[in-house]
Amino acid sequence: MKRFFPDCHTHTRHSKDSQATMRQYCERALEMGIDYLAFTDHIDLDPADFSFGYYNFENARREFEETRDEFGGRLEIAFGVEVSCQSSLAEEARREIEGRPYDIVIGSVHILDGLGGDISSRENTPRMFKEYGAEAIYRKYLDEVEASIEQGLYDVIGHIGILKRHGTPYLGNLDLAKFDDRIERIAEKLAKADVALEVNSSGLRQPPAQPYPDIEFVKRFIHYGGAKITVCSDAHVPENLGRGVPEALEMLKDIGVNEVTVFKNRTPRQEAI
Repeated sequence: MKRFFPDCHTHTRHSKDSQATMRQYCERALEMGIDYLAFTDHIDLDPADFSFGYYNFENARREFEETRDEFGGRLEIAFGVEVSCQSSLAEEARREIEGRPYDIVIGSVHILDGLGGDISSRENTPRMFKEYGAEAIYRKYLDEVEASIEQGLYDVIGHIGILKRHGTPYLGNLDLAKFDDRIERIAEKLAKADVALEVNSSGLRQPPAQPYPDIEFVKRFIHYGGAKITVCSDAHVPENLGRGVPEALEMLKDIGVNEVTVFKNRTPRQEAI
């Protein structure tokens, strides 16, 4: 029996850091045997973000409807967004989300208020770690992740641990044990909020060589009753579509997860893996 193959987080030309069309992704998805594909382009709300103001809802929706007309009978596709979470911009995020026909809304921390710049940027992350230090960066990141759960705006919390992407060399000497209670609390809060946890396979092809978050965090989430888990590649080019997703699904199976979550009209659905 074929395993269900989702990819719940991808970026197209409606994100400033991608040039791909939805059609290109769909063609690739059919070649790969993907069952569910979500387009989740960036909404960036901070003027400090290089793609601030880039997303255009009407253009993205128009392309999605055209693509759905062409591929909808062969592939389940979903229209979504990835909103950059900042506690200081929660109301701006709400205005961007409410009243729009999204299938899935991901909330992800990219920018740390007061510390400047994108924590997943190859150029900016080293500067931040050198200027503020690993402990301050890590603590502020956890603050923002926790706040993103409390805001109650999102269906999914995206790529927890993304600051390891370019921050791994700077985190090596940090005593992470001192943050263990915070991480435990975040896992519990996410599970009890009934929000989905994203397992983002892009970390498997990046320096951490593990998904975001790592499997130990997933275990904590499950321990507290978390049942909704999405899996994705976070592809910005069609060549990365689905990349690492089978491996991530296998990791989940190994810890006893037998279902993953997909969304339609912001309503979750469980699929056996």
